[in-house]
Amino acid sequence: MKKEKKWGWLRLLLGVFLVLFALIAAVGWYVDPYMRYHAPRLDKFYYFYASGDERAVNPAIARYIPTEGLITGTSMTENFKASEAEQLFDVPFQKLPLPGAFFGEVSDLLETTLQTNPDMKIAVRSLDMYNFDKTEDCTPENGAFYLEPLSWKDPFAHVQYLFNQDLLYGKTLPMLLNALGGGQTGITDFDSYCYWGHMYDYGANSVLAAMTVQEFSNPEQAHMTREEEAAIRDNVERNVRTLAEQYPNTQFYCFFPPYSAAWWGTRLSNGVLTRQLEQERLVIELLLPCENIHLFSWNAEKQLTCDLNNYVDTIHYAPWVNSWMLEQMAAEKGRLTPENYGSYLEAERTLYETFDYGSLFDQEDPLGNTISDFFEN
Repeated sequence: MKKEKKWGWLRLLLGVFLVLFALIAAVGWYVDPYMRYHAPRLDKFYYFYASGDERAVNPAIARYIPTEGLITGTSMTENFKASEAEQLFDVPFQKLPLPGAFFGEVSDLLETTLQTNPDMKIAVRSLDMYNFDKTEDCTPENGAFYLEPLSWKDPFAHVQYLFNQDLLYGKTLPMLLNALGGGQTGITDFDSYCYWGHMYDYGANSVLAAMTVQEFSNPEQAHMTREEEAAIRDNVERNVRTLAEQYPNTQFYCFFPPYSAAWWGTRLSNGVLTRQLEQERLVIELLLPCENIHLFSWNAEKQLTCDLNNYVDTIHYAPWVNSWMLEQMAAEKGRLTPENYGSYLEAERTLYETFDYGSLFDQEDPLGNTISDFFEN
């Protein structure tokens, strides 16, 4: 009798466990915060995303949510506002940044978006200068099982996704409780998604915090090697030109993010400024023949790059720079052409070879988010 009671309790506990297991799985599948099983239920749940979610959710947004315009690239695109792009280009926009990404990862995301939206009109994309010869794939830190729709052939992937504690407590349950409480539905807007512009102070104190005047020097400069040239050609051909050729009706607005003069000073001090300029020339000459690639750069705009009040560190600029760049692109200002790119490169070389980098330490620091006169005007 006691033995039968013992087995009865065990069967009951096992049954309760299996019911809970099935309930959690069912809720996870239905809510599906990272959209690995189905399109988002935007009429039932609010899909909230922030910095750190990019690689988990961007491919799904690209796959399921239609758009006519896209902003993508590295962290240099995080402070763009989709609403501003919509006003300037008159099409709906999404913003799907991939901080730290190489060209290949951005190309994969673009391709997914274009497969869903083959008639997409505009893609705004950063081409980071430190990534020109980086052909490696960027491996997501938060697990490959987030990236693609889950296959029923791999049961362990389902367990990883549905019973991931961070996902369950951080996304699934809050979304479910919000829905049960009659909260708002939809998805994080593409202005605030990954936006960090309001979180930091800008200026010389931030940019030069770990630098001294002695760090800026002018040693002998290295040139681009044949191996680097081959890597850049392969990188640009595979990850930039190929998509433009496959989707001739999409206009690709590619830009070199305008890093600060402090970054250019480190290039000079490290003996690689000449090599950087040679790499940039090669990339420009590879892209200019593509009729649907609009290539932009403002690296020779001294009032932008040499005013550290526009930067939080040597490369990351303030959100007003993002807004200004969108306006410039919409007006085709700062676009590189076969006629002007030579003079642009010469102006850029002269600026950063002769600039007084010590003067950066004398700049007044606003200790806040003060917009410089260049952008106020």
